[in-house]
Amino acid sequence: MRSSYYGLCCLSFILLLGACSSSKKYKMLQSDRQELQLQLDSSRSQLAQLIREGQANNSQQRAKLQEGLAAQKAAEEARTKALTQLKEAMKAQEACVAQLTQAEKALQIFQAKLAKEAQEKAAFELVEKAILERFKTYKGLNFERIEGTKAIRIACPDSLLFAGKNSVQSKGKDFLEDLASLLNEKADWELELRATADKGTKAKARLAQANTRANSVAIKLRLLDLPLERLYVGAWAQEDNIPLYLYIYPKGKP
Repeated sequence: MRSSYYGLCCLSFILLLGACSSSKKYKMLQSDRQELQLQLDSSRSQLAQLIREGQANNSQQRAKLQEGLAAQKAAEEARTKALTQLKEAMKAQEACVAQLTQAEKALQIFQAKLAKEAQEKAAFELVEKAILERFKTYKGLNFERIEGTKAIRIACPDSLLFAGKNSVQSKGKDFLEDLASLLNEKADWELELRATADKGTKAKARLAQANTRANSVAIKLRLLDLPLERLYVGAWAQEDNIPLYLYIYPKGKP
């Protein structure tokens, strides 16, 4: 009986010890579970923070990426615009160069023309001087320089050339010989005769008389070997008594 009781007590004590041990383990497990739960919660919180930070970073990155794409697009547009402007500038430069080349050519032509005109003027002045020197001994001649036609007009009075109304008088022979000699020296010059007649007659008669006078002078000059193609004869009738005019001018410049 006593042994049974003792055995029962031992069993109870063992069970009690087991229960105590289980309770401690439970508490330890519970503590571990709470600690793990805290760690899990902390991990979840950290993960959520990381996710939020990642999302924020992604948003910033996307914003930066969009800004970069926008900047790249703007740069491409600016580059395209700059290339277009450069092409236009190059075309404008080519046009300016072409215009400058044309202007330089025009200037060269103009300068050459000026030089030619100056040369022609100098040559004309030399001939003019020679004419005046040649004829200054003949009295009554009236010289006039006509700029517009580059001609020298010599007015010859009747007292020098004509005997009566039509024929060339003998004392005009020296003058005509000098004139023919001068023109033969200046082969690039021509002569034009324009004659009038005495006033007081009818127009038809004056015109006939003027033609007779001009042809009389022309005949004398042709006899002095002045080529026919360098001599032009004309006449007109006027009321005034105007002498015969001799126009001496470079060929092609009447």
